[in-house]
Amino acid sequence: MPPADKHEEEKVQQALDLIRRNPQMKLREAARQTRASYPRLWRRFNGVLRSSSRGGHNKKLNKVESGALKEYLLMCHSMGRGAGIEHVVSAANSILRHQGEEKGGASRRWAKSWLTQQREWIKTLRSKPLDTKRRASHQKEQMEEHFREFKRCKEHWGIQDEDIYNFDQVGCMIGIVSGSLVVVPANCKETFVDDPCNRELVTITECISASGYHLPPMITYQGAYHLRKYFKNDTDGDILWSRSDSGFVNDRLCLKWIEHFEKFTRNRTKGKYRMLIFDGYGSHLTQQFIDFCWQHNIRPFQLIPHSTHLCQPCDVGAFQKLKHEFKKLIREEVFHGAKAITKTDFFSIFQTFSNRTFTPVLCQSAFRKAGLIPYDPSVVLSKMKDYGGQQGRERSCSIDSSDAGFATPPPPPWHEFTTPVTNTGRRRGAQYVVGRLQTGQITPTVIRVQEKVEKAADKMILAGQLSTELLSVDNAKQKAREERNNAPNKIVQKYGEIYGNVARRQIAADELAEDMVVNMHEKRLRKPYLEYYKWFVREYPDIFYILREDGRFKSTGTLEELLLI
Repeated sequence: MPPADKHEEEKVQQALDLIRRNPQMKLREAARQTRASYPRLWRRFNGVLRSSSRGGHNKKLNKVESGALKEYLLMCHSMGRGAGIEHVVSAANSILRHQGEEKGGASRRWAKSWLTQQREWIKTLRSKPLDTKRRASHQKEQMEEHFREFKRCKEHWGIQDEDIYNFDQVGCMIGIVSGSLVVVPANCKETFVDDPCNRELVTITECISASGYHLPPMITYQGAYHLRKYFKNDTDGDILWSRSDSGFVNDRLCLKWIEHFEKFTRNRTKGKYRMLIFDGYGSHLTQQFIDFCWQHNIRPFQLIPHSTHLCQPCDVGAFQKLKHEFKKLIREEVFHGAKAITKTDFFSIFQTFSNRTFTPVLCQSAFRKAGLIPYDPSVVLSKMKDYGGQQGRERSCSIDSSDAGFATPPPPPWHEFTTPVTNTGRRRGAQYVVGRLQTGQITPTVIRVQEKVEKAADKMILAGQLSTELLSVDNAKQKAREERNNAPNKIVQKYGEIYGNVARRQIAADELAEDMVVNMHEKRLRKPYLEYYKWFVREYPDIFYILREDGRFKSTGTLEELLLI
C-alpha cells in the first residue's frame, strides 16, 4: 500500500464518493484505491465526524458568557487586582448561577483549560520573589550521625512514636503580600498588586506530634496590652496569648510555653517519657528550660545547627503550608479592597489558616519527610545537595494605557460589524437596526448586526452581574474590617500571658458589668422625669385622662397604679 500523504480527509471523502457510486464495494477496497486510511474511513462511514468539526466537549460557557468572564478578568487587572485560578472558578460559577445552572460547576481543571483556550488575549504570570533564599550546605557524615543519635536516644529511653514532638517558632508579617499567579492580558510582561506593607511581626510557636496531634499554639506579638478586640473572633480558647517588647519569644516566654506543653501532653503520653525535638535557638537551651524538661519526663533532643530545612518536621512539612494558607487569605482580603491589615485582622483569620494547615495527615507527613517516623535516614540523605547562588530580578514598565486588550476599535462597515466591546458600539448598532426597521429595509446585514447587538448586550449584562457581586463582597468585607478595627481599645490584661478562653470569660464579665453601669445611669436620668410624671398625675388627674385619650401618654394603667410608680 503506498504511503499516505497529508490530505487524509480529502482521500477519505474520495473513498466515500466511490462507495456511494458503487454500493457493493467494500471499505478496504475503497481505501486501497484512494490511498485513504482505513480506520479513518471506517469512522467517517459510521458517522463519526472529525474532531475539529465536533466542537468542544462539556463546554460550560458559551461564547457570550466566556466573553463576559474575559472582560471581568481584564477589568480586575486594570483595577490592580490580580485574579488567580480560584477567582476564575468563582466568577464562572457565578455566571452559571445567574444563568440558572444549578449543577456541573466549574473546577480548577476547567479553569486551566479555559485559560489555555484564551491564550490569545490573556495568560497567567507568576511574579518572582524579591528576596533571595539562602540555604546551608551540610556533610552527609554529620546528618548520618544525627540520625544515629536520634535512634539511640529513642531506644535508650523507650520512647513511643506517639510521644515524639517537635516545636518551633514561625514569624508572620501580618500585612505583606507575596507574588501569585494572576490573569493578565496576553502582551503583559509584569504585573503588580496592592501591598498593605505592614511588617509588624507576630510569632507563632507551633508543636506537632508524630501521631498527628497539634498542640494549641502560643501567639506572641509586640505590645503591652491584651485588647478585647483581639479575642472577638473564632480562635481556639486554648491558645496561649503572650506579648513581648520585640514580638519575638524570649527566655521567659519559652519557659511559659514548656509549661503549656506539659499541661496539654501530660495525659496523652503512651509510655513513660516524651521526646521534644527543637533547634538550637538560645531560648530553647536555657538552664530553666532544660531542667523543667528533665523534671517532667521530657527528653530534649537538639538538631544539628542549620539543618532545620532538612530534618525538622515543622520546617519540612508544616510551615510552608501555613504561610501559603496565610498569604492566600491576605491576598483574598487585598482582592476585596483591603488597604491595610492590622493585628485585629490577622487574629480574625488565624484560626482559618491554622485549621487548614495542621491536619493529622500533615503532621504525620512532616515526620515522615524528616526521616524520623518511620525511621528512614535515606529520605533526607537523598535530598542533600549544595544550595547557592543569587536569584536576580528585573522589572519592566507597567502596561500601557493604550493596550490593544482595552482599546476600543474603530467602527467597521456594517457588513463587517462584529460583536461590540463597548456600550457605545452596542448603542450604535442598535440605532442602525432601528433605523432600517423604520424604513422597512430588512437585509441579511441588518439581521447580522441585530444578532451581534444582542450578543453584546448579554455579555455586558453578565459582566455587570459579576461586577455587582464583586462590589457586594467588597462592601461586606470592608464592613467587617471596619467593625474589627474600630472596636474600642479596651484592655483585657496588662502584661503577662493569658489563654483565649480565660480572656473571653473576662471580657464577658466586664461587658456585663459595663451594661449594669449603663442601666444604672439610664435609671438616674429617668428619675427626674418619673417624679414630674407622678406629680402631674396627682395634681391634674382630669387633664391626665384627657391627654391619655389623645395619645399624649402611652401608659394604660389606672391612676392608683401610676401613683405607685
